Amino acid sequence: MPVSLQRIFAALDKANNLPYYGGIVRVRTCVITMSDMENLRQNLVSWIKTQIREAGREGAVVGLSGGLDSSVVAVLCKEALSDKLLGLVMPCHGLEEDKRDALEVARKFHIEVEEVDLHEICDSLVGELVQSRFFSKDAR
Repeated sequence: MPVSLQRIFAALDKANNLPYYGGIVRVRTCVITMSDMENLRQNLVSWIKTQIREAGREGAVVGLSGGLDSSVVAVLCKEALSDKLLGLVMPCHGLEEDKRDALEVARKFHIEVEEVDLHEICDSLVGELVQSRFFSKDAR
């Protein structure tokens, strides 16, 4: 069963800031009807299926940051790929709220999720960069 746009908007807390008026979403100066958005959703789901098939794959891995963009991509991929989708939450000195939001999207849309902690990798990379010739002494 396709995921309705109303369900996406209702489930994604950060999407609640959009001005939604009973079937019409106002985006800057243009008006997009729910019918337009439903057509866009169908086209995006079809495009995702085509890209995966043409790549010779059966599924995908998506990063879940907890933000609106990654959440929408994950929900569209879930519809296109069903259970052949893995969501990765990769915390790295971010807000705990972002991680919570990412896990909530995965829960609400039944997306399998794994967490990969990137704190040590990030710290190591930053340490190496600080020691490199690309940083001035003032930046250290």
